[in-house]
Amino acid sequence: MKDDWIQYQIPLLLVSKNEVYEWLAHQLYPQAINKKDGIYQALLAREAIGNIQIDEGVILPHIENELVTKTRVMILPLKNRIVKWSNEVSQVELIIAVFLAPNESLEIKRQLATFMRCLANEQVIQALKKGKKLEEI
Repeated sequence: MKDDWIQYQIPLLLVSKNEVYEWLAHQLYPQAINKKDGIYQALLAREAIGNIQIDEGVILPHIENELVTKTRVMILPLKNRIVKWSNEVSQVELIIAVFLAPNESLEIKRQLATFMRCLANEQVIQALKKGKKLEEI
C-alpha cells in the first residue's frame, strides 16, 4: 500500500485539546490564519457530533472538508498523556488525525479504508503509541 498521505510525527509535548487542534491546523496551513481557524472549527464541530475515542488512550479526530485539498493522516504520539481531553475522553496518548479531501480518488479512499481496518489490531495501536511506523510493525 502506497501511503505517502500518512505522516508520522515525532512525539510532541502538547497538553490540551486546543493545543492539539491548533497544531494540526497549523500543519495543514502554516501561513493562512483563516484556513487554520476553519480546520480548527471543523475539528471541534465533528467532535461535538460524537465521541472520537477509538481505544484506550487513542483518539481519531477526523473531518472531510473543502479546506482539505489533499487527504492526509497524521499519526501523533504524545510525550506525555493529556489527562483530560473532554468530559467523555481522558488519558490521551496517541492522536490519529484524518483529513479527507472532498473529491479524493477512489484509490486513496480504498487505501484509507485499509488503514482504518489496521487500527482494529491492538498490536498496531500499541506500536503506533510507541512511535513506530506501519511498515515497522
